[in-house]
Amino acid sequence: AIRVSLGGIFELPVVRLERWPEGLDELRAGGFALVAAVVAPDATPLPRFAPPPRWALLLGSEGPGLSAGAIARCDHRVTIPMSTSPGADSLNVATAGAVLLYALTRAGAP
Repeated sequence: AIRVSLGGIFELPVVRLERWPEGLDELRAGGFALVAAVVAPDATPLPRFAPPPRWALLLGSEGPGLSAGAIARCDHRVTIPMSTSPGADSLNVATAGAVLLYALTRAGAP
């Protein structure tokens, strides 16, 4: 992945927390708005979401997604609009992450 990204991964800040989800409070205290990627009908659709100046994106595991404790600590819940085809309610986490990161970083571009 590093080779095909031409080293771009080294420009993406990644944080690992010792305590989960309590450690998220430290990110918030550091001035980051927490954005939860969720599959939920009441979440903000990605095209309508205006990201704050400093944000951290939380992605859950495929299947169960983010824990309720992690979602509760988030400032925003965002979803990628999907077709209502049976059995196609979400993308895998790598694809969802790519779509979300692209959209969120482009939203602040000139």
